[in-house]
This record gives sequence, structure tokens and C-alpha cells, in this order.
Amino acid sequence: MKKKLVYVEELIYVMVTYWDKHWDNIPGNTTCYAKKDIRFKLQSHQLVENAPTLFIKVEEGTYKIIGAWFGYVSNFNPVVDKQGREIISFNVQIENKLDLNEALNIIEGIDAIPQPKSKPTPGWYLVSQTKFQKPQIKSSIIIPEEFALYPPFFYNLIKTKDHFEFEDLVFQLLKLIGINNICKIDKKEQAGREDGFFVFGDLAVIYDCTLKTNFNKEEQINNYCRRLDDEEKLSCKSKGRPFNIKNKRKQVWIITRNKTQKIKDYPGDNDESILVKEISIYDLIEIYIKRIKENFFEDELEKILENLGNY
Repeated sequence: MKKKLVYVEELIYVMVTYWDKHWDNIPGNTTCYAKKDIRFKLQSHQLVENAPTLFIKVEEGTYKIIGAWFGYVSNFNPVVDKQGREIISFNVQIENKLDLNEALNIIEGIDAIPQPKSKPTPGWYLVSQTKFQKPQIKSSIIIPEEFALYPPFFYNLIKTKDHFEFEDLVFQLLKLIGINNICKIDKKEQAGREDGFFVFGDLAVIYDCTLKTNFNKEEQINNYCRRLDDEEKLSCKSKGRPFNIKNKRKQVWIITRNKTQKIKDYPGDNDESILVKEISIYDLIEIYIKRIKENFFEDELEKILENLGNY
């Protein structure tokens, strides 16, 4: 594999630590920084998914550079840990190891890292503030923006290991996005069935939730597709009325914590295929954040929902 050349201009972050097993052997590829070790005033728009990052390992005490890698960070999760510290956890993906001289040359070009650059202080650095400049607006809000916009249940949604809780919280997230014509199937009736379905404009979706990374739902998915293809209405007991899906554009969503991607096209009887997709909760959360921050019309939201995983 051809080694990737790394340029200062493409980097978003530099992350420095002396911790054991960092950065190329982190258990589960997940680590965190306490807020006190973040070397810039963090705002939510500065949490960039799949951000190109320079990872530096230093010697404890001396801070001499002993390892360097290029890679990406994603799935940021601001939480309070058991010790009461505000932390941000994230996933690390290493692309390649760097020569120490190459790493030092890169660091020399980054103003955010103080001298001596050959012995960088551990912490999380933002390479350039100018990439994220926003108009300065005075505010009396004292809660950091990345916490203020997240409803408390988001943290349970990201961390829970209980399938039924995950399913309940996904339903709440879909409602929060603005999907009102939605039906959640009663747990007592769920054996072999979907977790729920919704209609938004001309989009009709049957969805199922799973915490499994490698799931096998082929039979269930085909059953969902056949129902969407064969039926004109989906019955919702809790609503007391059916949902009309005739002439709607139809999809099946498997909602996970993985990445959003297209799984397959199911050929329908009416020359219209039913798209089957894996949908990440993180992309749904991004839609919620976008909807909170921007003016959003229903037809725009419908298009965003319909196009998830298409690219």
C-alpha cells in the first residue's frame, strides 16, 4: 500500500498523549479526553466527523516524541464519567504510521502547539481556529453548546446495551427529528415483526433496531419488503387507525450505531424497488442538530430522510 503524505493544511486535530497502547493499539479503538485536556475552547461545530488527525505518542515526563500516526476520529460523545469529569469519547481509525522527523516537521507548522514543539504537551489541539470562525455573539448561556443541544436521552441512546431501551430511544429520536406519523409496535407483539414504521410526506418506512454490529436479518428484511409491496395500509393499534402507504416511496431501515449505508434493492411488483438501508443513529442525530440550527421545510427534511445512505 502506498504511504499517504500528510500536509498541515488537511489536518483538523493533533492529539498528543503518553497513555499506554495509544494510538495504534487502543482497546476497541475508543478513547477519550477530559475537558481540561482540550487545548481550545470547544464548540459543537468543531466536532468534525472523520476528521483527519495527527496522533502523537510522547514519553511520560519528558514529552519526547516516540511515535506518530495519521488517521481519523469520529463518533464523538460528550459525557460525564464515573469520577464526575466532563469527557469526550471518540473512535480512532489509524491510516498509517509516520516517521518521527516527518511528524516533527508537521508540528513545526502548527501554531496551536506551544514550544518546544519537539516535546509537545499532551492534549487535544485544534490545528487552525480560522477553519471554524463564527460571528461572535454575546450570550448568557453558560452550558457548552455541545451539551446544550443534546437532550439527556442521547447519551443513553449512544451507550445503552439494552435492546428494548435502544428501541424506545430510537423512537424518541425519530419523533424529535419531526416525524409525527409514526407507529411503535408494542413489545408484546414484536416477535418476528418490525419495531415500528412511519410515513413522512411521500416516504413510507418500516424500521427495525439492533445493537448488533454484524446482524443477520435477511428473512425479516424480505418480510418487511413484501409487506410494503403487497399492502396499501399498515395497521397501527396504538394510533387506532391505519397508515396509508399506497403510491408512497418505500424503504426499510435497520437502525444501528454503525455507519449509514445501502444494503440492497428489493424488486417490487410495480416496477419500483424498495430500498433497504442500514441507518446510523449518529446521522439521525446530525439531522436533529441541523433542524435545530437551520430553517427547515418539510419537503427538505423528507428529501434528506429519503436520501440517507444513497451516496
